[in-house]
Order: sequence, then C-alpha cells, then structure tokens
Amino acid sequence: MRLLRIKVDGLPLYKDSFEVKFYAMQRVMDTHLDSVSRLFGNIYINSAEAIIGINASGKTTALKVVSYVGALLAAKPLNSVYLPSILADDKVTIFEIDYFSSNNIIRIISEVICEKQQDGSKKTRILSEKVWVKPVTTKTNKSNLLDFQGIELFRERNNSEEYLSEDVSITIALNRIFQDTISIADLRVLTDFNVFFPEGNSVASEIISLLDPTIEYIS
Repeated sequence: MRLLRIKVDGLPLYKDSFEVKFYAMQRVMDTHLDSVSRLFGNIYINSAEAIIGINASGKTTALKVVSYVGALLAAKPLNSVYLPSILADDKVTIFEIDYFSSNNIIRIISEVICEKQQDGSKKTRILSEKVWVKPVTTKTNKSNLLDFQGIELFRERNNSEEYLSEDVSITIALNRIFQDTISIADLRVLTDFNVFFPEGNSVASEIISLLDPTIEYIS
C-alpha cells in the first residue's frame, strides 16, 4: 500500500483544505531516479517530502495528519491514546485519501468527529465512509491517476456491521480484500531535536559563515 494523496477539510489550524501529494507531479528524469521509487508506468513516489513554513504555520500539524491517516488506513482505533490530536471539538472533519494497493487506485472519504463528553473526555467517531476502487491499466497516467469520474461506489460504511467499531475505519475490510496494509513510523518526537555532526575534526568555513559570520573557525 502506498499513499498517493491526502486532503482534509475542517482542521483547526487550516482556513482552507489541507492537501499533500506523495507522487512526482512532474516528469522524472533519469538523473533523479535515485530520489523516487517507481510505482507503475510513469508514476513515481517521492522518497521524501519537504514541509516548509514560518513558525506556527501548521508544519507539525501536517506531520500529525500523515500519522493519523496512517492509523486510519491501518484500521487502528482512532480513540487510541497514542494517536496525535488533530480534530476540532464537535466539528466534522472530512478526510479524502487516495492510495495504491494490489494494482488498484483506491479513494476513501471518511467523515470523522471528535465529541467532547460530559466528563471532559473526548470521543472520536467515524460518521460515514465511502470507497471507490479502479484498477490500474495501461492507460493510467498522471493526468487521470486520481480521476474517479464515472467510477461506481465500491463500498459504503454500514455502522451495523459486526466488524466495525465506531472508531475503526472500513479499511479493516478493504485490507482483508486486497491483502494489504500500511505502516507509518511516527518520528515527530525528533522534529525539535537539532544536532550537527561534522565529518572529521573541523567544521567547513561555509557552514560557520552561515551560522555566525563573526566566527573564523571551529576546531
């Protein structure tokens, strides 16, 4: 399973939709093949994504969203204490997620709410979910990769089904069907951990000048 795109509406820190794509949007040149991994055809997944912004612009929230979506796709309970808190209280948040699995492009739209309880605790519930699936063909390319126009609904969440807990995604069934799952390592604990390890016994003068031009050398 490989994530292709995440779009979220209703996040507290974002006035507009939050959206991130994990595949290469532009043509991948031969000289750049070491920075991507080929999914199929001319579709490549970026090996790394850069999130850039000023302080308090939502960079850490973006990382939390990716972790949260990973848990949702892996059918982990969204009320687990280890999951990052990204939802606004008593407001519906809509996740639109596209991913690749078993030679299919899958889109899932999940409506989730975090409700504040009388005792002050919070409870997350999945209100609705819809899933569309389209197979990868020789005609699948960047221009139509995420185009689901005309694709019939594959499955819709039914909260009465015995396998569904109210905080577990319908992906628990999809993962069984496609014999696939996802695992995302949450490394947010390292985001404020800044360490510089120079090679050898000295620091390059260019780096010293960038950090503090008044220092001539460090040894």
